[in-house]
Amino acid sequence: MRIAFVTAEGDQILYEDVDRPFHEASFVERGVELDYRFWTDPDVDWRTYDLVVIRSTWDYATKRDQFIDWLDSVAHLPTLENPAELIRWNLDKNYLLELGECGVAIVETTISGDLATIREAIYGCSASEVVVKPAVSAGSRLTGWFERTDPAAVDLAEEILAEGGTVMVEPFVTSVASVGEVSLVYFDGVLSHSLRKGPLLERGGGLLGGEYTEVITAHEPTQAELELGEQARLAVEVIARRNGRLPEGASLLYARYDIVELDDGSPALIEAELFEPSLFVGVSTGAADRFTDVCVERARNRMT
Repeated sequence: MRIAFVTAEGDQILYEDVDRPFHEASFVERGVELDYRFWTDPDVDWRTYDLVVIRSTWDYATKRDQFIDWLDSVAHLPTLENPAELIRWNLDKNYLLELGECGVAIVETTISGDLATIREAIYGCSASEVVVKPAVSAGSRLTGWFERTDPAAVDLAEEILAEGGTVMVEPFVTSVASVGEVSLVYFDGVLSHSLRKGPLLERGGGLLGGEYTEVITAHEPTQAELELGEQARLAVEVIARRNGRLPEGASLLYARYDIVELDDGSPALIEAELFEPSLFVGVSTGAADRFTDVCVERARNRMT
């Protein structure tokens, strides 16, 4: 059995992918061949693998058109996880608005490519502080936290638009600055583990400490968080099936749902990571093996 994990090019990814050593050890233990292959490598024959899992393609945001072309080239593979059409949908955070229409509690969100609309969303925000970021991004690139009256918020929006992107504006959720976000990680539609990600952003733009560093701790989810995670999971699967992105009766190989606590104490979805999330399997005993098991099971099913 041969399984490929699709990743980004460059040595830095070796250090940034915190899941990689756990994945490698777990696959070796089961005697399964695991190859990390660059999505940008034209010489890879993806058909030779029993399963192709998109894991850490973190340069997609700056190579979007190239990445979409690659997705199109592998979309026909029955071995690709998660499905290419679902990934195309998940690339752009407009998906949050669609989940909101399905009844999933989301953070209030405006997404637009029109500067006047973005200005109105920033200055007219219901909160005193806002987060401005691209609708297509990874690793908090071009993401800032500002007072809504700070001209730097509009400056960042203009920078995103100048790059050809669309802009996303959200009210800053105050709990994020103190306790961060909660993530629920699912394998094959079943909750595997939960974790808390510490604060990342510095007020006024930029990252805490000047670099992207995630502080991760294990977390015991509340009942409200569990209910929201399950609601989000079901909504994603309904949308995916409705658009032919997921076969009837199937679940996603993996998904991570990021949740924040609003000022009224209720949880809200801030992101659904369906194609390149860190899974942080190191925070939960057995999580790496659980992921290996679902990968091996999928591969066996494809082989029969």
